[in-house]
Amino acid sequence: MEGSGFLKKHCLKDTSTNSFDSCDYLSVLPDPLLLHILSFLPMKDVIKSSFLSRRWRSLWMYVPTIDFTSWWEPEVSKSVDRFLAYYKSKKIQKFCVSCSSKDVVTIDSWIHFTSRRDVEELYLDFSPRNDKDSSNEEVYGNEYDGRSDEDGSNEEVYGNGYHGLYKLPFSFFRSASLRVLTLKCCALNLPSSVSFTLLKTLCLYALEITGNMFKILTSGCPLLEDLTLRNCNSETDLDIFVANPHLKRLEINEYKISGRIEIYAPSLLMIEFTRRMERNDYSSVKKLPLLVSAKFDCNEMDDDIWEDEISTFSKWAELLGYLHVKDLKLCSWFIQALSINEVQDFTGPPIVATHLELTTGLGKWELPGLAYLLRNSSNLETLTLNVEESIQIDLQGTFGDDYDFDEQNYWKVESIPLQHLKMIRVNNFMGGYSHFRILSEEKILSDANKQLKFMKFLLRNSMILERMIIKISRETKIRELVDEAALLFKVTKKLLAFPRASPIAKVLISY
Repeated sequence: MEGSGFLKKHCLKDTSTNSFDSCDYLSVLPDPLLLHILSFLPMKDVIKSSFLSRRWRSLWMYVPTIDFTSWWEPEVSKSVDRFLAYYKSKKIQKFCVSCSSKDVVTIDSWIHFTSRRDVEELYLDFSPRNDKDSSNEEVYGNEYDGRSDEDGSNEEVYGNGYHGLYKLPFSFFRSASLRVLTLKCCALNLPSSVSFTLLKTLCLYALEITGNMFKILTSGCPLLEDLTLRNCNSETDLDIFVANPHLKRLEINEYKISGRIEIYAPSLLMIEFTRRMERNDYSSVKKLPLLVSAKFDCNEMDDDIWEDEISTFSKWAELLGYLHVKDLKLCSWFIQALSINEVQDFTGPPIVATHLELTTGLGKWELPGLAYLLRNSSNLETLTLNVEESIQIDLQGTFGDDYDFDEQNYWKVESIPLQHLKMIRVNNFMGGYSHFRILSEEKILSDANKQLKFMKFLLRNSMILERMIIKISRETKIRELVDEAALLFKVTKKLLAFPRASPIAKVLISY
């Protein structure tokens, strides 16, 4: 197939030029490479490839990735059924589908089909939006799902609220090939024991995980390294139990949640909180003895801060004190939450991190939070600043007026000796604007000046600083509004002229 004879079959020789300008080079490629290329295409295009030529006629039947998550036909289950009826490969690398939870028997057959072909990555999405009529009554109502109790009816375990969710059969929880598993909006119908011997990545979205289900599930995943929980137990307490010795990363992504959270993961190395943090208590993070990295990316928190909420904001500073991590990453909202503590002269616990990575727009109500972090991080050795446009909190009532401060001269009056800071990295300097933002030259110059003031403060207070590396933004919008060369020259001149506390400090600017 791959020899010179095959090459000639796929080339139309131009006798006038004695060349092969019309050669079909793609069809010359070996099957494994063509199948790899097909795996990146939408399923409709994969199937259409069969019309290209005889060479392609049956190739799609062996594609290693089957992805029906973007197939927006109402009868997606019929499309999947037709595809699987023609499928001939003995091995499936990845199987992804988004569909209604009502087609129980059909979904069961897909799971059986993929398990017999040693699927390595499985993505099952039964979100209500996949239903033709996604009313709550139909999706979560008391429908009989057609499966006998012998394969795991869970009426007693889950109660009436979960009858409309797809219930995974007991046979699903035994696999010697699965490495990545994502489940969305279904009922965990666990047997007494689980066996995912090779599973390393587990993502659970909008599931109710009660009792000892976490313990049963994760104890059957001896190689589990990465766990993501998104809006699980939205109205009840979330008790996370993962005793696995290989667990490295836990991400908790939540929105409009209530209840408390408890985490038992003695081997965990990295934890991430994303979107919102609305649980009653996060103090269980202090029970994570091996944790080295923590990230808080909660920029979907409410921007309006009411006076009766102010007294609760000390919990965010206390949370950082619980974390004995070397690497700490904070978003703009978290920094602003710390500002509320700082302006009230709240004495927070020390932060032991040696590396801080802060995403900030250097807005007014981020400045005290930045000062709080620098003052309480006595071990800080490396500081990374990611400049991005930030949404500023809106302090309701009189708090903003009672604790107002001079934004323009804030860093002039602050003095925070940074005894151990050796490296400062500033990414996207003079950038980070929203794509739809209406900008002006005045706005760009004003923001550049705010950032320069903070750079000046850092250079003045970093006693043993070795390097400050500044990467200036290359955003097209900025170049369209200002004389870029003149602005860069002015900024560079200022940066290099700032006084430095460290005699060995170097300022490196990258354009």
